[in-house]
Amino acid sequence: MIEEVYAAIKRHEAPSPLPRVVGIELNGVAEQLADGAGAWRSCSGCHNLNEGHPTGEWSDVLKCHLGMGCFECGGIGAVWDNTDYSDYGREQPADQMAGVVGAIVAERYRQIAKGYDDAHDDKHRGGEIIWAEWGVIARLNDAMNTSAGSVEHYKRLLTQAAAQIVAEIKRVDRAAAMSEGGNNG
Repeated sequence: MIEEVYAAIKRHEAPSPLPRVVGIELNGVAEQLADGAGAWRSCSGCHNLNEGHPTGEWSDVLKCHLGMGCFECGGIGAVWDNTDYSDYGREQPADQMAGVVGAIVAERYRQIAKGYDDAHDDKHRGGEIIWAEWGVIARLNDAMNTSAGSVEHYKRLLTQAAAQIVAEIKRVDRAAAMSEGGNNG
């Protein structure tokens, strides 16, 4: 194959494409994915997003976007996720939810006390509270990149993002009410 490449270079031609080779360490990955006992996901330690869109290369074998490699993923850019998500989304008893909702409300009041009130929020348009570099997506990205030992910091970032979502929902409701009031009056 190398000789063919050198000959093509001398003739100023593009060499024929190299055959796709899958490393022996990836044998059986497709079967494991088909089994449904888990999935490869992009490594939160080294995979970056740009405004919510993946920036890493897509792996046809692992079926996810790859990061650049770090200690968390052992250098491959993806980690195996065998979490059982079947219980996620089921209703939780109200007393379990009350603490979380209370923390979000308290964070929203903290934001308001710092000057991020309705008047301030109404100056933002087009989902800026969600998409801006200081917005919800940035908080969620920061949370996903938080080291495993920082549970409190992780929860704090999620709570801040949730409070910003509350602010955006309220802003949208006010804008809709203004537009309805303007159309009727």
